[in-house]
Amino acid sequence: MWKKILITLCIIGLYRAMMIIPLPGVNLSVISSYKSGFLKVLNVFSGGGIEKCSILAVNIMPYITASIVTQFLSSRIGLDYFKNLKKDQELGASKMNQYSQYFTVLFAVFQAIYLCEHLFATQSQGISAVFISKGMFLLQAIPLLVAGCILVVWISHQISKYGVGQGTQIIIFANIIGSSSNGAVDFYKLYQSGVINFTHLFSISLFFLFIFLTVVFVEGCKIEIPVYYPGLPGKNLQQTLPFKINNAGVIPSVLASTIVHLPVIILSYVKKFLYVETLEKIITYFSPGGIFYFGFSAILLFALTITQTKTVFDPSEIASNLQESGCVVADIRPGKDTEQYLESKINKLNIISGLYLVFICVISEYYCYIFNSSIGMDILHLSGTSILILVNIAQLIYKGMLDYNYQETTNKFIS
Repeated sequence: MWKKILITLCIIGLYRAMMIIPLPGVNLSVISSYKSGFLKVLNVFSGGGIEKCSILAVNIMPYITASIVTQFLSSRIGLDYFKNLKKDQELGASKMNQYSQYFTVLFAVFQAIYLCEHLFATQSQGISAVFISKGMFLLQAIPLLVAGCILVVWISHQISKYGVGQGTQIIIFANIIGSSSNGAVDFYKLYQSGVINFTHLFSISLFFLFIFLTVVFVEGCKIEIPVYYPGLPGKNLQQTLPFKINNAGVIPSVLASTIVHLPVIILSYVKKFLYVETLEKIITYFSPGGIFYFGFSAILLFALTITQTKTVFDPSEIASNLQESGCVVADIRPGKDTEQYLESKINKLNIISGLYLVFICVISEYYCYIFNSSIGMDILHLSGTSILILVNIAQLIYKGMLDYNYQETTNKFIS
């Protein structure tokens, strides 16, 4: 185990070292901060790579998005072609992985183009962030960013193979820790300089401590449905079928934090070719900070929570598996009645989970907006989404380490 931990730390160390390699043709002294909400989100998930204009700035997000897309396409509300691929375990898994790779490159190209366009348009005191021609910059930067994304995906696979835990989760964990630590250092410097006072520090610490404890508590909560095996010797004792409160996980919050900025991005491009005053008003409505923006975020997050749960859980499949194994839910007839019972339970959990994610993600972002507005500076970027991801990944890493230790102990005992 310690060998695997050491390998993981070495790989992460090399990965973070490569993060400081900048894109060619970029004047880093001009890049101070990003006012684009979309780039702020991507900067957190890239571990500050966008702020550094790193060749790894695109990072792991295209691969995560591609994995979510292929998972959705193969779910019970997806396409028949991908559903059939999922059923064919050997060839299907290979094909699904191939489609994930295609989608990853496609999303990486789109993200690289958007980042390059933003960098080329960035100026400070009349000095452009890019000091070479646009054509030359795009020709160099886009292939480098896409290659950097593929390199990060490869690094995550090496962690999965030789290190501890699932590589993608480790990369995201390291990225959020890196960007959050940088933000904490900057925040403390402002405290030392007197820009913010002790009351600000105390209120922020108290609020996010409450968010953290809430996430830890809810993510550890489960409801247990009593089940039993009637008529089977040794299996007549009552057992339970556990369900988490938040069955959707972190995917709805990650998707919502990205999708909520797409209307502004799309309309901004449309405005370049067709300027209409109404477009400007719509962009203002969807821009971060307004009540409409936070309302849209809440509705989107709630809807994605329900959709993701339906993607992950299929009550008919669970009911069928229970019936085939001779297991029945207490006081419920097997088959269709069990399916309807599980469906009702999951629907109730969806409402609780959706409200919980809205509170953790949207309310925390609104708190940051109110705080930044009160002091007149855009300095607080810690979000409930980041805390949610960190807690979930930390739990998965810990569970993976326990499972590995158990397997290793069992193998030694057998041998």
